[in-house]
Amino acid sequence: MPTRTVTKNATAAFCLTLANLRLYTPPTLTETPRTPRTPGMDTEKKLPHRKEKRHRHRLVSGLFVIVPLWITYLVVHAIFSAMAVVVEPVLQALPITRFVPEMWRDEAIFFASVLIFLALVYTVGWVTTYVLGRRMVTLGEAIILRIPFVKSIYSAAKQVVDTVSMTSKNTSFKSVILIEFPRPGIRAIGFVTGAISDGTDRTLYKIFIPTAPNPTTGFLEIVEEKDLFWTDLPVEEALKMLVSGGVISPDRIETRTTQAGGPSADDRP
Repeated sequence: MPTRTVTKNATAAFCLTLANLRLYTPPTLTETPRTPRTPGMDTEKKLPHRKEKRHRHRLVSGLFVIVPLWITYLVVHAIFSAMAVVVEPVLQALPITRFVPEMWRDEAIFFASVLIFLALVYTVGWVTTYVLGRRMVTLGEAIILRIPFVKSIYSAAKQVVDTVSMTSKNTSFKSVILIEFPRPGIRAIGFVTGAISDGTDRTLYKIFIPTAPNPTTGFLEIVEEKDLFWTDLPVEEALKMLVSGGVISPDRIETRTTQAGGPSADDRP
């Protein structure tokens, strides 16, 4: 191709490019008007979230009340039904059953089952108060824990019973505190179980830091008062918070660096 033709084509392409650039008009940028902010906008946005959290808290609280009652009913019904199967042949063999009307026969069997069950529970509790009885219970638990399937059921049931007994026997926990654990900057729930002295004027508190969701295990720490954050949270609420993994919890926990009113008589070493 001749040099003149190449130059002519390049010039035509350059002119066409310039024409396209001149025809291009950038789009006009228009600013969308912003909605003016009012002082209550943030509060209005938070209200649905707070209502949802409140409803969820009430539902979970209701479940924590209904489920234990239902499980208790099922367990008691199963125990008394099993006792009735054993008691009924014995009662029928007794001469006294002849004086019991037929319409009251089922009620008599149920009443006898309740009495036998209470007597059995009392006897077991009486035996375990002695050293020999405790050794027998420990031996029985060791045997049960070696059975593969029964081991899981027994361990789970024992943890539930221990948790319930801990919730009912909250007199051993003096108050609820927050403590920096396991490292500074992270706070954990703890229970004050008492106070001791190290031979000086300092008062050291015995703090039980439970684990979640099984508060029957945890850590025992001996801590100075200056390292504690005291709260007004009831023991029952703190245990619910632990068992639920934080699902049931108050919206706000007030803390202070000193115990209200000073150490109680039970806390003093």
